[in-house]
Amino acid sequence: MGKFLRAEARKEADNVRKVGGASIPLNIGSNSITFTTLSPVTNVVYANSRLEFKTKLTYSDGSLVKGASLNAFLSNGEIVQLLEKSDGVYKGNYFITSEDLGTLNVEIKAEDINENVGSIKETLFVRKRSFISKSGSIPRSLLRQILKD
Repeated sequence: MGKFLRAEARKEADNVRKVGGASIPLNIGSNSITFTTLSPVTNVVYANSRLEFKTKLTYSDGSLVKGASLNAFLSNGEIVQLLEKSDGVYKGNYFITSEDLGTLNVEIKAEDINENVGSIKETLFVRKRSFISKSGSIPRSLLRQILKD
């Protein structure tokens, strides 16, 4: 059933009451939700670390989406709730384990208070963190531990 704008008018003159009204059908279109990913900033993430999901939501007119409900659905079956940390900015965290190595698909779904919905899909590549530093050498503390054992 659609939505209608109803108007009614009443007038009374010389002990005569006149009443009239009309209904106008309203077609209310949805407002699209746009996602701007703030974190992660790269699609390569590492096992045994915290993954922060942070996204900014706006409408097509550029205004911020406030009070929305967001969830990140991960391909491993986990669901991460994102909470509003500031106007239009939502955050949630997930701890990546070695069981997540390989590809981790993420779909973040949003629904605002007016039932407008939107979603974004991303593919993350989970890698095992290497102990070799950027300079190409093994850190001294780790080398001492290896030689000691």
